[in-house]
Amino acid sequence: MTNGGGVSGLGVIYKVLPDGTNYSVLMNFTGAVNGSRPEGSFTYDGTYLYGMTSTGGTSDLGTLFKIKTDGTGYVKLKDFTGTLNGSTPKGTLIYDGTFLYGITSLGGAWGQGDIFKIKPDGTGYTNLYGFNTSIGLGLKGSLCTDGTHLYGMTNSGGLSNKGIIFKILPDGTGFSTLLNFNGALNGANPLGSLTFDGTYLYGMTENGGSSGSGVVFKILPNGTGYVKLNDFTGIINGSNPKGSLIFNGTLLYGMTRTGGSSNSGTIFNITPSGTYTKLWNFTGGTGGFPTGSLYLNGGDLYGMTTSGGPIGAANGTIFKYQLITTDINETNFANSFLISPNPSNGQITIKVAEITGSCDLSVHNLLGELVFSETIKEKSTGINLNLKTGLYFVSLDNKGQKAIRKIIVE
Repeated sequence: MTNGGGVSGLGVIYKVLPDGTNYSVLMNFTGAVNGSRPEGSFTYDGTYLYGMTSTGGTSDLGTLFKIKTDGTGYVKLKDFTGTLNGSTPKGTLIYDGTFLYGITSLGGAWGQGDIFKIKPDGTGYTNLYGFNTSIGLGLKGSLCTDGTHLYGMTNSGGLSNKGIIFKILPDGTGFSTLLNFNGALNGANPLGSLTFDGTYLYGMTENGGSSGSGVVFKILPNGTGYVKLNDFTGIINGSNPKGSLIFNGTLLYGMTRTGGSSNSGTIFNITPSGTYTKLWNFTGGTGGFPTGSLYLNGGDLYGMTTSGGPIGAANGTIFKYQLITTDINETNFANSFLISPNPSNGQITIKVAEITGSCDLSVHNLLGELVFSETIKEKSTGINLNLKTGLYFVSLDNKGQKAIRKIIVE
């Protein structure tokens, strides 16, 4: 999706092949009828793509919709209206097989945003929690889950008015603040989402830290064990990240919006223990000021910049960064762990490029319960999960090399 452009200038839904060919527009957003200015990414359930717009709809306060991958079957599931159900949704929806969960940055009971859930057919909409200045405000990223709780961050509010990390149960109970950001010590003003590796939650802040340019951190789901993994400082390692980290089982990858050699942003990786490596400096001609998060497919990272590109245009780029052996280090196992098809009916094929002896495969549901386990000895193994419809976490452990993937069973 784009936040602008298209026939109406209000954004489009598009598709394009990974090599940049076969670009096509699936739908133009037009305002009151189907929304405008989309935010975040799509969530896919095997049939429909689900997304949100930050404006448009009947009250011009945003919409929630679904559409098929060929551009047909568009359905507006919800018009956001303000006090009753929030307004100006942000981030990306998450799906547990029954409900879609998301956030609005404004509206709701206190006017400062809501956490909500809704069924894929548009029924069952529920406000789970409303925010205000004392609790936290400025919900910007997306929710994440460890299978039991939903986790998220606010950009401001809390004890120091620099944002918080929170968790809440999917039924709206059990809300608690895990951390108050305070500036130099632990960061300030997060804009992205948290990433869960099975043990720690990882994230970034746009500001704060030793240079005021943001940090990378990790924290345990119970709110203990906070560690600042990296202070962004500018030219050397980038500054002011606005997106989220992605995890391939061994390394975390991310971008900074500014800093680097040309002050146009960077691509980097960092280990869970805090070893930082800068992979790329954006220079303008190759794109500049990246936003959002990276997507990892095999050995390639994909992303977007908000400016840069050919001289005379400089309106932003879609890019691919190919990881080389020194970038990947010992992550070939994690990068090559593939599940297909996904979504599936439970009949799947697990593929890895390299395997030492055997792998331990385990599948957990959203409650954290082990629902399937098996030992894999081949590079390609067919498995029948025989699980009910829903979202699951598939973990693979090959002599200490670990990787985690999400899978939807239809």
